[in-house]
Amino acid sequence: MEHLNPSDFTIAIEQFEHLLHQYSDPAIAYPVPYEKRRPKRIEAYYPLKPHPIYGITALHAVETYNEQGYIKRYNYEWFIMYPRMGISSKHITSWGNDPHDDPDTPPELRVQTEPHHQHHIPFHRAARRDNYTVRNLQDAFVAIEPYLLQGLPYT
Repeated sequence: MEHLNPSDFTIAIEQFEHLLHQYSDPAIAYPVPYEKRRPKRIEAYYPLKPHPIYGITALHAVETYNEQGYIKRYNYEWFIMYPRMGISSKHITSWGNDPHDDPDTPPELRVQTEPHHQHHIPFHRAARRDNYTVRNLQDAFVAIEPYLLQGLPYT
């Protein structure tokens, strides 16, 4: 079994500060970076610079840890934060390692990198593909960085 070390959330903020943005609108759920720590779980929201196509977006990160302190489950999601919408309507891309190895899983949702996968089609969260590169928060920031800096649609 692959051991995934916990992400360093403090270093991620410092390293990717150029992608972050603080909003003053009280209607925005997470106008500044937000982190909630528990002994075996961290959840964080990172509001990002406005994107010319997607508008006000954020990177949402959730990591849960096993008894040894390694990542047990992770989910990193780039989504439209404002206005609020449903799961598929706000979805840009996400990566996770929740298993989908049930024998009844449709073939189009199976991936070679199970349990690691990416929901890669904006506004269509059900679609999945292999995920060879994102295993922590820093990897997720690196993956979305060019789209944020260049204002490109996610592909």
